[in-house]
Amino acid sequence: MSRRVKRIAGNIAVLASLTAILLLLITSAMSDEFLRNDPALTAEANAGTPIVPTRNTAAASAPASAVPQTASELERARSRALAEGRPEAAWDKQCIAWQVPQAATNPQRWANRMGRQWLEAHRARCPDAITIPHYFVDSWSAGEPGTLRIRVEDAAVFAAWPGPAASGILEDIARDFMENLAPANPELKTVEVATGNGQHRVHYDRTTWAKAQDI
Repeated sequence: MSRRVKRIAGNIAVLASLTAILLLLITSAMSDEFLRNDPALTAEANAGTPIVPTRNTAAASAPASAVPQTASELERARSRALAEGRPEAAWDKQCIAWQVPQAATNPQRWANRMGRQWLEAHRARCPDAITIPHYFVDSWSAGEPGTLRIRVEDAAVFAAWPGPAASGILEDIARDFMENLAPANPELKTVEVATGNGQHRVHYDRTTWAKAQDI
């Protein structure tokens, strides 16, 4: 048999195989088993719910890494952060110890809303995840109507930050809150920032902020 004849015969054999496979697929597609719908899968598909393989529920609910819960676990996490070079005032960069103040009253709920908006403006989940001097922020609360009170760590006044006085650091924090919150919250009139010991305190009001916008 010549090489040309062999090549033609081989091509015919390949074509016959492909034809057989195609017929098999068509036959399978037309069978009742193939066309029968699974009610559960159909409902999920119609609802737009992705169909995924079943996983072990217990394994899926377990976090990738355990979040410290006890005081001793938090202290160990703090020690590791300090050993890695984190500042004392900003060791909780992963926000494992941060807690939003409890909102037992409407004024505190308002203060919490202001605080969350401020964190969102910095794309952070807690103050320690923001740069100096803002990681000194410890908590927030509401004062007189329209007044947001910010409590900062006492160490804020000793921070190595451009500015000769403690009031400069606290004012920078107050101004940052006002700049990020004032446009969307017309009820905010004043931001008051004070150290936990009450020895240092500054106020930054909406009028001062508005004047700065006109410069």
